[in-house]
Amino acid sequence: MKISFGTDGWRGIISRDVTFDNVETIAQAYADYIINQENGKKGVVIGYDTRFLSREYAHAAACVLAANEIPVFLTAKATATPVVSYSVKYLGLAGGLVVTASHNPALYNGIKIKGWYGGSATPEMTREIAAFIKRNPVKRKPDLSLINLFDADSDYMGHIKKLINWQAIKNSGLRVMIDPMYGAGTGYLRSFLESLGICVKEIHDNFNPGFGNVPPEPVEGNLAELKDAVVAGKYYAGFATDGDADRVGVVDAEGKYINAQEIFALLLWHQLRQGKGSGAVGKTFSTTRMIEKMAAKYRIDVWETPIGFKYLIPLFIQEKIFMGGEESGGIGWKVHLPERDGILNSLLLMEAMSCRERTLGEMIQEIREDIGPHYYQRKDLTLEDSCPDQIINKNKNTLIRELAEGNDYRVEELDGLKIIYTPSRWMLFRASGTEPVIRLYAEAESEKLVKKMLNTAEEIVITLGKHKQ
Repeated sequence: MKISFGTDGWRGIISRDVTFDNVETIAQAYADYIINQENGKKGVVIGYDTRFLSREYAHAAACVLAANEIPVFLTAKATATPVVSYSVKYLGLAGGLVVTASHNPALYNGIKIKGWYGGSATPEMTREIAAFIKRNPVKRKPDLSLINLFDADSDYMGHIKKLINWQAIKNSGLRVMIDPMYGAGTGYLRSFLESLGICVKEIHDNFNPGFGNVPPEPVEGNLAELKDAVVAGKYYAGFATDGDADRVGVVDAEGKYINAQEIFALLLWHQLRQGKGSGAVGKTFSTTRMIEKMAAKYRIDVWETPIGFKYLIPLFIQEKIFMGGEESGGIGWKVHLPERDGILNSLLLMEAMSCRERTLGEMIQEIREDIGPHYYQRKDLTLEDSCPDQIINKNKNTLIRELAEGNDYRVEELDGLKIIYTPSRWMLFRASGTEPVIRLYAEAESEKLVKKMLNTAEEIVITLGKHKQ
């Protein structure tokens, strides 16, 4: 089968796509790339999550790299992706590999590639690695002395402690619930909070490669048990990390889900109110416009990129932004890594609760009072036998006219078709690059208006899709 890289590495179904042969093929291509960059002697980190065969795939990749005379630092246990990324940067290595399929269902696995800077490979880097696929035979006779098992956690957690006001958390009296969703984030937050004397309980923390038949993605529909547990236990909040712990989902004291847009806005708001935000903030094209409104109020700049955290990474490397976030909940920090980190962002949210002595829900309400109400929703439409790109590109005027309803608007096409009506209200049409799907994004001043916009857009798209494009 052809091996191709997606938005964040390579993923596929275990045994059909993700096989030992394919893992070794990618490891050889990565080795060839590292050697071509004359970085072979620096070494790489290899980590893995809790999925079926992740540890074994990681060991296979390590053997291929060692057979190419590249030193390998192999994590001694399942390790969160941001921890692996930090190890790359902290140890000054050439890069890293993480065997993970992140938030995908249990049938999937894959490999994320990390650059020397401690973040996901840039599109240019990925293209260069892909060019080495099957160029050279896989080497399978490793010098095992080049493979070093190590504990990546302690250095990472020591670094994280310097980035947060842990004293405020320690003195807060917080009661929190943690849900690592059976993933690689298990234990990090619980052990750290216990060291501060915080009342903390962790659920879904045993080894379960099936993830309890719930995909390890911290979206509202997957957090029913966390919601119930938070309310029943009278906890102040619940924090869920995804399968490799680079994203976080949050539930407030009342069991209400705090969505990714609100998390991004809340973290930015907290930093700005603390006087810690300087320079500019980065956001992807489909992310809430609360960021623009907040930036204008606090007089900082905004950089907007195409959709995908990988497009924010160059801005971090060039030190153009102090914070960057995407629609799906990935948020990174200049003082840390050009990388998403669900562990750090969970602690920063706890810091905000501790410093302001407010619940998450109360702080969201403060933000609405500060910059106005914002409600956000996304809907994916599957259109069999239709070309999503053509539906959008050939019907731009129709989409714009029908949704504008005679009101003023402006159009942006950085990554899809976005119609902006007011500073708080917009609609985005974007075709999936891998499946017959059109993604609809809407944000407005009320939930009712968001639903109306999405329903209208869905009716128009479905009607257009029935005609041959």
